[in-house]
Amino acid sequence: MLDLPNQLTTSIRLPNGAAMRLADAAEREWGAGSVQEVAPGVTRVLYWLGGRRQFAGQSSLRPAGGFLIRWQHPTPALATIEQLGWDLTAGGSELEVREVIDVLAGWPVAMPRRARSGAA
Repeated sequence: MLDLPNQLTTSIRLPNGAAMRLADAAEREWGAGSVQEVAPGVTRVLYWLGGRRQFAGQSSLRPAGGFLIRWQHPTPALATIEQLGWDLTAGGSELEVREVIDVLAGWPVAMPRRARSGAA
């Protein structure tokens, strides 16, 4: 569903309201087509390194990364980011996808605790 060459299954849980704000922030940054329902209860969020101008067709660049949000999972009050994806040739990486999620969420939800603390 992500259509990106590198993918990782994960389980990042956050309140539905926080996930909705995250998706809204992505849509403001990269345009309406960057956030799409790809299956019942599953939303795909893609991002480009150049912001909205990349998505608007002003560049042939592919998305650098993205993630899938499963709504109301594992409980009706929560959403789960269950898949990360990135394209190394477009400048993406797992770390960058996690950083994008953190920025969109407004708090460190996706970065592993050891990476946030600077521990090895």
